[in-house]
Amino acid sequence: MSTCAASGERPVGVESLSFPQAPSEYAKEPFDPSVVAFKDNDGRTWRYMNTPLDETYLAEPIDHFLVGTIPPEEREIRDTLVAATVMRRQVSIFQFWWSQFFKPTKAYLRSREYFRRLDQLCGRTPEHRAAFCRLATSKRLPPFICADLKRIVTKHDRARLHQGDRI
Repeated sequence: MSTCAASGERPVGVESLSFPQAPSEYAKEPFDPSVVAFKDNDGRTWRYMNTPLDETYLAEPIDHFLVGTIPPEEREIRDTLVAATVMRRQVSIFQFWWSQFFKPTKAYLRSREYFRRLDQLCGRTPEHRAAFCRLATSKRLPPFICADLKRIVTKHDRARLHQGDRI
């Protein structure tokens, strides 16, 4: 996706983002606990997590990561989170309030759709929920995004408890 930073124009193709991908695309690159994420200065090897069900990172990924070091569920959530954030930024304050009291704007509807997708991902599998927990405790994400992720996990946990499911 290209941007015109100097002119301040919107990114090209925002209406039809090519991500997140279908879950089958993410599944093509499964989590592999034998893959080392990185080596520190002392020569110790690190992984980001031991299993896809870990709710905290052993070491937090920065900007990029090797294939197999992150579960496909987390990559799906990360892509959806990026799309939701991009869409949220497309909604002006005026559009937000207009959408609350009158007819929702197209930008607001697109943003709401990506947040709905994000919400649905949390309840899909235990691996998705664990990925939400890891991201919600991230030191690299803005606090308001971490708070949104924690809110989504709490909402799904309460719904599952209400239904009598184990978490």
